[in-house]
Amino acid sequence: MSISDLNSIISTALAVGTAVILGMFVIFGRKLSRKFILSVFTVLALLVVSYLGLLGYISHKSVVSVNGGTGISSLVNPAPTATPSPTPTLSPTPTLIAITKNLDIPCTSCTYKIDVKLTTIVIDTTNQKSTWSFILTNNEDPLPCWFTNLVLEDNNGRNHQGGGPASTDHWNMSNGQSIQTYATFDVVHGTNYFLNISLRNGSNIYQTETITF
Repeated sequence: MSISDLNSIISTALAVGTAVILGMFVIFGRKLSRKFILSVFTVLALLVVSYLGLLGYISHKSVVSVNGGTGISSLVNPAPTATPSPTPTLSPTPTLIAITKNLDIPCTSCTYKIDVKLTTIVIDTTNQKSTWSFILTNNEDPLPCWFTNLVLEDNNGRNHQGGGPASTDHWNMSNGQSIQTYATFDVVHGTNYFLNISLRNGSNIYQTETITF
């Protein structure tokens, strides 16, 4: 039985009961016993209470259509709607090109026996930079070592200063020790680049190498 049918039955019963009671009072008057009158009013009160309860329930609920059928949803405190999370923006994957060099760079004016080798160049075309890896080997007594000059000169005469650990780090190197380090440059390709290197405030100056990559 639906709520609307129940509402119709109670309201009809309430109307009929009220009409019967009024008719009995008109016809019989004082002939009705007190007990009978109390019973009639009790039934009428129950009908009224039931009807008022139904009205309160209907005011709190609304009948809504769900997939062609009938469902009931509350008009108070509706269910919260989930907010979709924003889709993160993905950064493009860098395109890397690795070039193996394994180039031993001779020392032209050296106070200390420190070998320098250029091992690889990794070109990052996405971020427009390249990473140059070096190995330094100390064939001298223990000593501190660092790059004083680490510059690429292009064929237009512009200098590109190396960055990264090779340009900032200092190493205390023992005899026979090798250090791996790298420098970054803001160039990604070119011909006839001149690589100029010196160590320890110019005490070691190395041959200028012509690099194509």
